[in-house]
Amino acid sequence: MRVTVTKDDITRALRHIGVASGDVLLVHSSLSALGYVEGGANAVIDALLEAVGTNGTVMVPTITGRPEHGPDCPPEFDVRHSASWTGIVPETFRRRPDALRSLHPTHSVAAIGPKAAFLVANHERSSTPCGRDTPYGRLVSLGGKVLLLGVDHNRSTLFHHVEEEASLAYHLQVQPVVARVTGVDGVQEETPPIYLHDWSTPRDFNRLEPALINGGAELVGTVGKAPTRLIDAARMVEIALAALAKDPSALLPAGYTPRAAVGDEFAVPIKRLEEGRDLPLPAYATAGSSGMDLRAAIREPMVIMPGRFALVPVGISIALPAGYEGQIRPRSGLAAKAGVTTLNSPGTVDSDYRGPIQVVLANHGSEPFTVNRGDRIAQLVIAPVARIRWEEREDLPDTERGEGGFGHTGV
Repeated sequence: MRVTVTKDDITRALRHIGVASGDVLLVHSSLSALGYVEGGANAVIDALLEAVGTNGTVMVPTITGRPEHGPDCPPEFDVRHSASWTGIVPETFRRRPDALRSLHPTHSVAAIGPKAAFLVANHERSSTPCGRDTPYGRLVSLGGKVLLLGVDHNRSTLFHHVEEEASLAYHLQVQPVVARVTGVDGVQEETPPIYLHDWSTPRDFNRLEPALINGGAELVGTVGKAPTRLIDAARMVEIALAALAKDPSALLPAGYTPRAAVGDEFAVPIKRLEEGRDLPLPAYATAGSSGMDLRAAIREPMVIMPGRFALVPVGISIALPAGYEGQIRPRSGLAAKAGVTTLNSPGTVDSDYRGPIQVVLANHGSEPFTVNRGDRIAQLVIAPVARIRWEEREDLPDTERGEGGFGHTGV
């Protein structure tokens, strides 16, 4: 039996599930999931706009990115003509005369309402598709909501914003690209170097739905025939980041292991602190180096007496992706020539630490050691970290070694 749905039916159902006047709403939708809609996609759009009222804003993803886009195939985008693959509702929405569309070459959005201009502005100049200074990050800052109309969380682009906030290594391509975008005036421009989405890793965002519901971030209802979810964007990001802090694979299919990072280069956000403004960033000395040299960011020479140690700033803070650590290790040359090493070796920089990096430098030599500004004092090695959960047992599996230790194999 065919279910017929009208614009007014949709508006009432949206308000019943919690869409309110003044809301800023990111909508992912499936027209066919609703049933037969009188007036088609335009009726759905009219219902959405009526539900949020004249002081509310509706935004839809008009994504054009494809897996082949990258350094060897930079995307080209025309805000007037580039069709999205996100469904008939977004395609119809973006063509409306009052809709504003962002110029990002792969992850554009279209928006209607008083916040539309703010949401779409300069999206093409953002270094990543879904970061804080994009429509997706701005949705969170505005206290917006995500509406999944007949689709599940695997269609929710806001989860890519979560991946960027967590600096997940698998989310973005390693090399930036320069894309070409054409605006409403027909003028084509090049973007600054930007990082594109990496399509090679499968996701399963639905794994987080129980946590979203239990955490009060998600309401569930029905619009027409369509299962519908209304999610508080800021609360969703908070819950998802907490889950990733415990399990960096929380957004991946259960049991899936992303490709090994060994040998792969990926971008890590770094901030120069005031004391390190004029110093080089940490760098590999050779193509085969495992560690990057850290330099002393001190204003005046520092003397470390024999048998003493000092805390030496290096003028940076970093945001490692979940699942990685930074190891602060000694430089072999300093250890061999002067007996100078790092006291807690290796020191650890956790992935959720955002403070200044400092080195505990110890002098085990027989002479005072002077540290000057810019001296290479330690190495930073970035390494993957395994996370485990304990499984308590009365007995452990046997091995040939058993309980032998402390020199049991001889001297």
